[in-house]
Amino acid sequence: MKTNKYQVATLRLKKILFIYPNTANSVVIPSSITILAGIARDYGWGRAYFDAWSYEKKHDSMQDRVISGEFKPVENPTNVTLKPLNKLTLDLQNIIDTFKPSIIAISCMSLEYEFLLTFFPSIRIPEETTVLIGGVHPTLEGEELARSCLFDLVCIGEGEETFAEILTQFENGHHLNNIRNTYFVDKKERVFIKNPRRRLIDESELWKIAPDYSFFDKGYFIYPFDGKLY
Repeated sequence: MKTNKYQVATLRLKKILFIYPNTANSVVIPSSITILAGIARDYGWGRAYFDAWSYEKKHDSMQDRVISGEFKPVENPTNVTLKPLNKLTLDLQNIIDTFKPSIIAISCMSLEYEFLLTFFPSIRIPEETTVLIGGVHPTLEGEELARSCLFDLVCIGEGEETFAEILTQFENGHHLNNIRNTYFVDKKERVFIKNPRRRLIDESELWKIAPDYSFFDKGYFIYPFDGKLY
């Protein structure tokens, strides 16, 4: 009997790498990743996190918010020397090669997706690793992302139940081609399946998962407001 990539991957440790293509030169805690990491924690998965904030971008999305008047300026709130942007790809590749995740999970909005495209296509992904992407931009442009063939699964809409089902199916060595709220992509054949949507989560279920903040050191909890740091 032929073994599929999911059965091969489950022979390895259950490990997931979360990637946040942060377009700012400052820290932010993506609530979506804390929730998904909480689900992975509860399912016994090892977790790692890659945040692009510390690589210096010529265009800093946070500065746009200062210019627009949304925030008052704060000088170097993190007090960290930023790394050259050209190191980002090398560092991400090193994490993938050493951590050896079974799943790579990316969360992004539209600006972050544009930034992701500047480095992610050059990353070497092991054949047995499944790459999934979700967030606002994939929800709005799911078919476009599926056609790119950069990802194995494009997740649309609310992700809590979808992500839990992905982990369960993966652990059991089952195929991932029929999970609701996803586009499944066959990269070799360059075709995709658009699966049905699932019901919205009832409000009583929204906070049943304890978010996982273990990725974030105390620097993530210092935030500029009204020209000061809190």
